[in-house]
Amino acid sequence: MKGISCLAAALTVVLACASHGKTNVPLPWDHEITSREIRNSSSHALPTGPFAEGKVPFIAADGDVETLAVRLATKATTLEIMQSMKRWLLSAGFAEIYSCHDRMCGGFRFRSRIDVVHSPDMFLDLADFRFLSARRSDGSAFLQILVSRSSGDGYLQVTSIEKGGASRGIGLESRAVEAAPSAETPVARQLLSEGYHVLEELTFATGSHELGEGEYPVLEDLASFLGQNPTTSIFLVGHTDTQGTLASNIALSRKRAESVLVRLVENHGIARERLGAEGIGFLAPRTTNRTPEGMATNRRVVAVLVRE
Repeated sequence: MKGISCLAAALTVVLACASHGKTNVPLPWDHEITSREIRNSSSHALPTGPFAEGKVPFIAADGDVETLAVRLATKATTLEIMQSMKRWLLSAGFAEIYSCHDRMCGGFRFRSRIDVVHSPDMFLDLADFRFLSARRSDGSAFLQILVSRSSGDGYLQVTSIEKGGASRGIGLESRAVEAAPSAETPVARQLLSEGYHVLEELTFATGSHELGEGEYPVLEDLASFLGQNPTTSIFLVGHTDTQGTLASNIALSRKRAESVLVRLVENHGIARERLGAEGIGFLAPRTTNRTPEGMATNRRVVAVLVRE
């Protein structure tokens, strides 16, 4: 079934006809179903991790498999689209198994090992896509969600694997998805109440501007805040201790802030134009630089809210 227009309305739109028990996916944007495929009593390889050592790890999810591709009339980023899907997943009783985006998934090597609906029904930008696999809490169903976008539209692919009996199918609800509270994390609360947040968990080698490898929950929270507040902009400001000259410390602190900016863009999908980076060296200490503990406290990057 192709080319079915699903313009936003107050009614629930389903794929075949009104029925009970469907996996209804709410979409707060105008949308068009571009492809639908059903395989009864089949199996689906559901990814559980990134491409590594020549393969993508997966579990075999058995049941009635339905794959739906949808074109979304929205300028929302892939992060914002996926966050909308994640909020719905939690409310629908699903728990995340694995999620990643473009390069962290494994880029083309990941994409080549998963089922993707062919273009033009599903568009996938290898530099800007997000993936998620999930399991219903009672074990009766699995979901796979793939999000990407072209220059003009968003694209969503949902694969549902239902166990036991005929497929209940995927439905689409044309309604707004309830937004998560914008002040749900310490990062969001302090940005909104005080206009800044110290990114405490970041680590840099002594004298280096390179942000250490690994995932930083504080950057996840900052990216989530930016996704939930699409009109906001953030400036990242680097600070140092008093070792070295002012000029060298200003340069080092700016490079550290820029390293955080790059991580937010490349690993978390934040638009570059929403971020800025600067460094002020040791000109704004939090505490004394006379002790090692004080010097460590003064070495930091601060997120500053500059536009709402």
